[in-house]
Amino acid sequence: MLFMPQIVTSKPTFWYVLLATILFNLATSVQQLNVISWGGELSTRYAERTRIMGWRAGFAALAKLMAFGIPAAMEWLIPHASIGDKLQALMWTVIVLLPFTTVVAVMAVPEKPADANPAAAAPKFTLGDLWLTLGRMVSNKYLGRILLVELLQAGPTAVKGALFVFYVSYIMKAPGFTATLLLFVYGATLLSTPIWMRLAKGREKHRLLAISVLLYGCSQASMMFWGPDQLVFFIIAIAMNGVMNAGPNFLMHSIMVDVVDSDTVLTGKQQTGAFFAVLETTTKAAPGPGGHGDFPCPAGGRL
Repeated sequence: MLFMPQIVTSKPTFWYVLLATILFNLATSVQQLNVISWGGELSTRYAERTRIMGWRAGFAALAKLMAFGIPAAMEWLIPHASIGDKLQALMWTVIVLLPFTTVVAVMAVPEKPADANPAAAAPKFTLGDLWLTLGRMVSNKYLGRILLVELLQAGPTAVKGALFVFYVSYIMKAPGFTATLLLFVYGATLLSTPIWMRLAKGREKHRLLAISVLLYGCSQASMMFWGPDQLVFFIIAIAMNGVMNAGPNFLMHSIMVDVVDSDTVLTGKQQTGAFFAVLETTTKAAPGPGGHGDFPCPAGGRL
């Protein structure tokens, strides 16, 4: 519906695009929330959680690299390829890979033994439980702090994502190479994620997160100095931006799992999904279309 509207309707209207976008964001939000929460429940060990979230962030960077690699290859191989052509290529990639990878994940990763035991199954969730959960979350001081950090971090990230296409097109004068330039960003993120995982080993996560966000801001600020005749320096700057953004990508989620632990100690319940739902809501409330997961459309426009 979103990438090839001509299959559904000959004349897409505002309401058609709105419905398609809502369905797209609803589905991706549900999928993303469950994947993140699932990863947060795979281990009870402090360092192991960082490793799990680090690997997840690394594969997310690999996925973005592939998503931008397809349009980038088309920019070089098919110079006159339209945005519609690029979106169609991405659509068929998703249609083929998403069902396959989802089935592999569901079948290959087992549930925890306690969850698999019918006798240990949690009672049916009620509306009263919802209000009780929300009340406990509001009173959790650690959750309030991490949500504030997430909001302050997601805002600038969303603004950067919203402006990137315009910056490349009108400041760097390279409108046809948006996807190609983003390969440097996500390639650097992918390669540097293991380094951040190594740095996180044996160190306090919140201090490393503070350092990574500070360096991310400095690398982002450096972009204001480059013009169309300094494309090489711009590429270096955006690659460094990708390196510095690799840390916050998984450290925030790893810290959130520790916050869930603090609630479990008090309540006796593991409510990973509820806590991550609040975190993702905060991310989406930041200025612009989104936070960590928001990036320019690989085809050259925006989703």
